[in-house]
Amino acid sequence: MFDIYVRGKGELLVIRRGAPLPAGLAGGWRKKRAARAVSAEISGVVMREGFYTRSRMPLIDASMDVRAS
Repeated sequence: MFDIYVRGKGELLVIRRGAPLPAGLAGGWRKKRAARAVSAEISGVVMREGFYTRSRMPLIDASMDVRAS
């Protein structure tokens, strides 16, 4: 089982159920839900590192900022 936390609109944190929040990531997280299963990729990262985090910050394409003549 896993606990799912969110911060803001684009940040996700997945840890093993009952595990404390990682020290470097503490602050501002809100528990969203518990999940029985997650993808194999996320599960592998949680087992190796103790947590999985993802940020969905929009990418800024600098080429779009070029002015047309």
